[in-house]
Amino acid sequence: MRNLNKKICFMLLVSMLLSCFAFPQSVIFAEEAAQKDTTALLKEKMDQAVVLLVNSPNAYVQNEIQLIDSTNHEIVPIIKDERTLVPIRFISESFGAQVFWDETTSTVTITIGNNVIELKLGNNKISVNGVESVLDVPAQEIQGRTYVPLRAAVEAVGKKVFWDDRGLIIISDNADLIDPVNEASIIDLMVGMLEPSVEKPKEGTVQVGIDTINADEFFTKAEPQYRNFAPGVIRPDEGTVQVTLRIDRPPHEILGNDWDFVFGFKNSQPFNPVIKNILAIYTPPLPEKGLTFLVRNDKESHSLNIPDFNYTPGQEFNLACTWKAGDKICVYRNGVLLGSIPMGTGLNPNMYSYSFTMNKGGIFNPSKLKISTKALSQEELTTDPAKEFTADADTSLIADVNTEKTTRYKSQWLETSGYNVLLPALRAETQCFTEEESVYYPMVSLNYGKEPKEYTVTIKVRDAYGTAILTKDTVIHVPNDGTYRIEKIDLPELNVRGFYDLTTTVATEGKIVSQWESSIANIPANDTNVKDGKLESYYGQNLPFGYDASIIKKMGASMTRAWVFNWCDLEPIKGTFKWEAADIYVQRCKEAGIEILGMLWTFPYWASERPSDAILAKQPKFYRWKPKNLDDWGNYIYQTVNRYKDYVKYWEIGNEVNFHPPGNPLSFSGTTEEYAEMLKVAYTQAKKADPECQILIAGFAYPIPGIIDDQMPFELTDAKYAEGYYDIYNVHGYSGPLAFKKYLDNLELNRPGTKTWMTEEMPFQIEDEKQRVYSSVETYISFLEHGYEKFMHMGIHVTDVFINMSTQSPTKAYQAVGVLENLLRKCDTYEQKYTKFKNSDIFTLKHIFKRTDGKYLSILGCNPVEANVYISGEIEEAYDIYGIPAKIDKVNGLNKIAVKNILYLVSAQPVEIKNTEITSELTYIANGSFEDNTGDIAAAGLEAGKPVSWTFRETVNDPQGKIRLSDKASTGKYAISISSSGAGSVYIFQDIALSNPGEYKVTAKFRKISGDPDLKAYIAFFDRDRNNVQNTILENISDQKSEVRSAVFTLQESTKDKAAVILGIHSGKGEIVIDDVTLEPVKSSEGNEKRIANMLINPSFEQNLSGWTLRDTTKDPEGKITVTDQAATGQKAVSVVSSGQGSVYLFQDVSFDKTGLYKLTARFKKVSGDSNLTPYLAIFDRDKNIVDTRTMNNVSEKEYTKFIVTFTVQEKSIQKVGIIAGIHEGKGELLVDDITLEFVK
Repeated sequence: MRNLNKKICFMLLVSMLLSCFAFPQSVIFAEEAAQKDTTALLKEKMDQAVVLLVNSPNAYVQNEIQLIDSTNHEIVPIIKDERTLVPIRFISESFGAQVFWDETTSTVTITIGNNVIELKLGNNKISVNGVESVLDVPAQEIQGRTYVPLRAAVEAVGKKVFWDDRGLIIISDNADLIDPVNEASIIDLMVGMLEPSVEKPKEGTVQVGIDTINADEFFTKAEPQYRNFAPGVIRPDEGTVQVTLRIDRPPHEILGNDWDFVFGFKNSQPFNPVIKNILAIYTPPLPEKGLTFLVRNDKESHSLNIPDFNYTPGQEFNLACTWKAGDKICVYRNGVLLGSIPMGTGLNPNMYSYSFTMNKGGIFNPSKLKISTKALSQEELTTDPAKEFTADADTSLIADVNTEKTTRYKSQWLETSGYNVLLPALRAETQCFTEEESVYYPMVSLNYGKEPKEYTVTIKVRDAYGTAILTKDTVIHVPNDGTYRIEKIDLPELNVRGFYDLTTTVATEGKIVSQWESSIANIPANDTNVKDGKLESYYGQNLPFGYDASIIKKMGASMTRAWVFNWCDLEPIKGTFKWEAADIYVQRCKEAGIEILGMLWTFPYWASERPSDAILAKQPKFYRWKPKNLDDWGNYIYQTVNRYKDYVKYWEIGNEVNFHPPGNPLSFSGTTEEYAEMLKVAYTQAKKADPECQILIAGFAYPIPGIIDDQMPFELTDAKYAEGYYDIYNVHGYSGPLAFKKYLDNLELNRPGTKTWMTEEMPFQIEDEKQRVYSSVETYISFLEHGYEKFMHMGIHVTDVFINMSTQSPTKAYQAVGVLENLLRKCDTYEQKYTKFKNSDIFTLKHIFKRTDGKYLSILGCNPVEANVYISGEIEEAYDIYGIPAKIDKVNGLNKIAVKNILYLVSAQPVEIKNTEITSELTYIANGSFEDNTGDIAAAGLEAGKPVSWTFRETVNDPQGKIRLSDKASTGKYAISISSSGAGSVYIFQDIALSNPGEYKVTAKFRKISGDPDLKAYIAFFDRDRNNVQNTILENISDQKSEVRSAVFTLQESTKDKAAVILGIHSGKGEIVIDDVTLEPVKSSEGNEKRIANMLINPSFEQNLSGWTLRDTTKDPEGKITVTDQAATGQKAVSVVSSGQGSVYLFQDVSFDKTGLYKLTARFKKVSGDSNLTPYLAIFDRDKNIVDTRTMNNVSEKEYTKFIVTFTVQEKSIQKVGIIAGIHEGKGELLVDDITLEFVK
């Protein structure tokens, strides 16, 4: 393409020179006309051809230049042993063929029309529809791509070839497409266009040689989806999307059933944990009805719902959606206005993802798409769906959705605004790497301006612990040619295992224009020197539509639980099966070597039996009712299993079917007996289609009496279901491996040896990131320990657990599971746990596994505390939770290793743990705000949630006692609700280990919801070593607001067995809510000196701003500091607001009368603001006129985060020293509380 641009520039230069001489105008015009004629003729003749050039990475397809392989420029046609070899996939797919690769047999299968062609690497035979012929040379692998002789490639797609001696290859329907004598100019032009570029990149420029069409190939190749660029196509402040749709089923079968998208454009920067689309057209689930058009940014949301949206089934119609900031958004059908609402501000271009998506086929069957950079009037819309969309001055894109043939246009807005952009092209698979890959950061560029544009991209990288490790500047030059380019910024510094957070800043002309947050995971490479063990296939992960299979493959998953076989999708109309999406999904998994557990469930409307009105009120979605006819159900099972029997060997019948009447009918409207009959039919038909397949019972949800049936999972383990119903028992693991113990005991009694799988779990209810990462590993190990045969995660696309849905970046949990699986795949068996070592109770992970090479893998973990372990013997390998090699120090002949979270050890024998020591500041109470929970709260409600680290005592003393999560929280989302009938105490408790005798204070927020006047709460401490309970009775609990209550207790000696902190209702009838439980030491046992001897006065701002000096407007004229009731502890905190012009802070003067080590601590919470908002603590030494500034990264918006810094005072202070806290830089609001300064030693 660049050579073609040079040729065009050269011709323009020649034209300019000619104009300086007295040549006749007719001569000049003739030359220009000849050039135009050649170009026009080329486009006419090559419209249906594929043109290649030997030794060139470029190709000419559908009149546009593109790369043969956008990821490898060395994939070119070659001449080897006097034979021309070409990459078969590119040629085949260019003509619309489907290419499948079977890694197990090294076979390429090409399907085009009714023809099936097979080639095998290393074999000189080609099979066409079963008829074999001999190739000149065998198919072979070159740089990871399959090459075949040119003749074989051409014959495979049923085409002819034209060959020029310069290596030009034209593949089309006609071997005589070009006359080499009379049309030599076309051949010359084609050779010049395809010649590889020899231009050198400019100094400081990252150049990857990807032009317009090559950039188009950067999109994820997944299920039937159409994708294209959003920047330069979707205008932020106004525009129009017109799409031609055909819905084959009537509205009552479609509308309100689920979230079904016509058009989706996601934000690339998270601003709300729920919001993922900033421009979308969709049908929402009930209770909403009809069709919705949504336009929103990080400040405003505009949602236009058309509740009575209607259409004629089977007939095409044009749907148009327009938006204009400061005016309105509108929805039209065939040019008729259906509704409009006022609109405020438009889209935020700094939140753009680089592409939008549309599903092909599906419910809406979109065929044509037109996008305009103007809110078109009613008269300007295309009203006839039979007519093709035509371009005008405001058109930015027209596309055939099914063929993906797309034309982008330079609209009037693009031209007049001189539109230019450089933003990240973030995809999950380009942010998930393994060690053997080269890490890069992709960006998309576009420039319609009058001049070329120069951008400076600054990438700042932090490791998993928040330590800055790299700052890299890259200059990118963007020509003003209206061409999309993908600029790959190489990051070789990150080509090592680990997890990395990136902040990318884009600047031009000295000004920052945008900033983006993302992450990169680099999973350890598979050690092929050690044989894989039995646990290599233990782990599975959900691979959703629209994602590349490599992301779960790199994570270590060997299986996916697939929702592409839903009955309602495969047979939406009785007798008519739609296999296209499922076919592609299965083939994609096959190529990646990922097994499939197929879900067989969700009923089409025509097959669903309408339930009673009582059930219908709770579950209006027909696909979760029950089938009318078991014969239809059986036919669906047979047809599906039979079609995919060559690859899919595991099938799950239903999902959480114990969500059924008389409880919550979320998943199924039938009875246990009706499900059992469906299960029997499914088993019979599946085995008829494929006797080798294995049938799983539906993954049961954790039972909650009255909501989720606790009898169904038990009954289906009875002896009468021992044969002909299922092969594998199946549960969902949100409540841990012991939640189904009684069911599994009964299963073993009636069906000895039956395997049990756990097919769905994710720690999505855990807010604390560190705990979530730890839990993703801990839960996995716990199920393995308890004998489950398979463990499968969710969380790629429905939550942000493993992939952030906005940035498409992997999370720390993704990295942690990938590292775990990388180590476990070399193991055969779980052996046992380590026991009886110091602080062993703190270590929830202490597991030993046997590897295939006879060595042992030890896993030690103790979140939330950190510790040092002292181990004897030789340790061959040691890694932390992110796969980073752990440092091993020798201390008195022992190996000293820090356990920051999880420690992995490889050794010849199980290690011997000689000692441990806690190194972190003890967080005595874990999850004191009840924000981290197990259980599927999203599906089953608050009843399903169980706060991590807490134990309930509901009915021990009060048979009617009840404890559950509450949304009446003082801070955060959750608190704990405790109810008593008055028969006895109802309480929660947490076990703690206290190594230092002394006085301790428990603090919590209490609120009375209802009950008797004499309802009494209490706080207690149970010293198990001395069997001593210290109670503090709390009376007069407020029913108006949460109040802080506290109790002090004394510990005479350090605990050997764990002690317990208890909170709840002591006596009386009623309900209370408890939140924000804390525990802190008050006095040591050696005297009355405060253990936390805070040198600051009014540290928690309970006396407002007394003792503090404000610097709110000194450096930021718009800065502001006020007292707020959004406290971390107590009743008050401080709000600090900055407009971004400078630091805003408060300080307090102190004197240092001791030299030594001091610790400064504060709690920060972000309320709002940009990603640059940076909290800080500082010490101003007036004697030396030095400010020691410490900034904090990644302040949380969900809860207060403690920030601790230490510093050394080498001389006693003469002048007072200023202790500073506030906003260092950035724009936004920050809360500050509990500032402490203490002398350490």
